[in-house]
Amino acid sequence: MKFKATPEAAITYIKFSVIILFTWPPRLGASKRTQFLFEVGWFISWLISILLVIPLGYAAYDQRKNTLNFTKSVCLAISCAQVVAKMLIAMCQRNRFQILINEMENFVKNSKNNDRKILVNYVKRVSVPMIVFNFLSISACVGVICGPLVLDQPFPTEAKYPFSVDKHPVFDLIFLHQAIAGFQCGSIGAIDCQVALLLWYMVARLDMLTFQLKNINKLSDLKNCVRTHQYLLWYIKELVQCARYFVLTSIIMTTLSIIFGGIHIIGEQPLTVKLQFIIIDCGFSYLLYHSAWPAENLIRASERIGSILYEINWTKNSQEFNKIMMIIIQRSQKPTTITIAGFVPRLSLSYYATFLSKTFSFFTTLRIILTKMEAQDDHQ
Repeated sequence: MKFKATPEAAITYIKFSVIILFTWPPRLGASKRTQFLFEVGWFISWLISILLVIPLGYAAYDQRKNTLNFTKSVCLAISCAQVVAKMLIAMCQRNRFQILINEMENFVKNSKNNDRKILVNYVKRVSVPMIVFNFLSISACVGVICGPLVLDQPFPTEAKYPFSVDKHPVFDLIFLHQAIAGFQCGSIGAIDCQVALLLWYMVARLDMLTFQLKNINKLSDLKNCVRTHQYLLWYIKELVQCARYFVLTSIIMTTLSIIFGGIHIIGEQPLTVKLQFIIIDCGFSYLLYHSAWPAENLIRASERIGSILYEINWTKNSQEFNKIMMIIIQRSQKPTTITIAGFVPRLSLSYYATFLSKTFSFFTTLRIILTKMEAQDDHQ
């Protein structure tokens, strides 16, 4: 049976990808029992992740005098801390997520003809990068979990505990706990894909509105388009309120990962260690790309609405008709964007390119500093 790229399949895939993190809330109107079980599941999952952050943080503190071991433990702690932070954000934004996701699922369910064609085209466009990224993330975590088979260490991570972990069943429970937490870290990209899915949904809805505006012939059609436009602007505003916290977390964690992991990538380390931190830093950077890409398309889709109306022959329309079009054009010139004061002036591919440029500059500067330090050590 041939797999079909459909909006329903995309929603089901993302919902399944975050099942271990409990960031996809129950539908609006779900029973109290369903909501209670969801909250219990979320708390257990969140507790599992935070109980690994603490021993990893303790390991970093214990190795604070050894720069390489300290930065290694910090990088692993950052990966787990991102799970803790984003799960907490998702729970705080649960009510807003419920409304946004419910509206998306209802629209997809009732979509027909041209609207459905646009949705399918976007699913085909973005599904492969998302699936590949999630697959690589899970594969990397499986590699870390299986690390004790080839490395001289008992557990997947070098977390330290204030009690003996050498005997059974404590050893087995610790290994199982780190394995589950590892899969949580591998699924963290799916949370950003969940936010990206809603952003792409809005891009598709704006494209549908653009198609409608191209074919308006009377004032009543234009007024219907205005009402749709106002609703979409409200939806985007609510979505931005959710997305900005996830984006901020990704930026902070990516920056910290690059700072601490760069020492291992640039320094005199074995190739296997360098590759490990290259994968971690590239994974964090690609995570940010999954938010910047749909954010860029959302800006362009908003601006296209104004461009389409501007190209219409205004001389054939009534004064009221032209006045309404002018209002829409003016509103389209100021699209709703994901901004974070002090961090992100406007999330877009341009911002992402600037972020990568500064990252390469950091590596160059770090290489110069480490070279000078190594030269001084040789001289002494």
